[in-house]
Amino acid sequence: MRDIDERTRLLLQGNLREFSLPNVFQLVKMSAKSGALTIKREGEWARIFFSSGKISYAFIVPQALPLGERLVKAGKLTPVHLKAALTQQEASDDNARLGAILLAKGFTDRESLEVAVRAQIEDAAFNCFGWPDGEFEFSVDETADDEDILVAMNVESVIMEGCRRIDEWDLIFASLGSLECVPYLNYDGRVADLFPNAHAFVADLERWWNLYQGMGVAKRIQAPPILAVQRRAFGFDHRESQMGARYTKRYLALRDELLGRKSTVQAKA
Repeated sequence: MRDIDERTRLLLQGNLREFSLPNVFQLVKMSAKSGALTIKREGEWARIFFSSGKISYAFIVPQALPLGERLVKAGKLTPVHLKAALTQQEASDDNARLGAILLAKGFTDRESLEVAVRAQIEDAAFNCFGWPDGEFEFSVDETADDEDILVAMNVESVIMEGCRRIDEWDLIFASLGSLECVPYLNYDGRVADLFPNAHAFVADLERWWNLYQGMGVAKRIQAPPILAVQRRAFGFDHRESQMGARYTKRYLALRDELLGRKSTVQAKA
């Protein structure tokens, strides 16, 4: 009986090589279902929650820009307050959320937190469009009601923005010219003079690393917001590989040390 219930809750399952993410989104939207779409590939996974066919919450693991660092980058939180909040979070026994701690301490305001959380949700949903493969499954009745901040994102808007971000790679590679050129930094000053704090430096560093290393091969990929009956209809069986950015354990350990937060990475010398 339990297996039957689990099969009933699992409405959709497959691989992104066979069924594109825009099509998956459209199926959920048209059915107006509520549930969770889980996508997994090597080294990464994401979960996107839907409420009556609209995206209500999303997260991706690992995160390129955690919530606290996002607030610091936006100037809505100081590095000192972030460190204090993270210390309290680590010491808490009830797995307190960082956002709740920041609000309780008065380190940031509700509006700024909501803007940062929404941006985090959008980035998580959009980043999945760059995944050429991965196993996905959609289960009904899974909600994100325990989250403090939820949104109601229109699926068509997410599809259009996700495809737009992919198309921007054409412009990026056109401006780069030959990939055999070796760029260098034409600056003789200190790096510390270019950024207000370490969090801003790391955020900028990872942003450019994601742009540089996030795609091994660039190709224009468009998926209109309609169902494709055959994979060949839009070239999905011939699209080139897009690989997500990778960070070494050594870098992750150095980043944690620079930002003054507890590291869970065992780095090799």
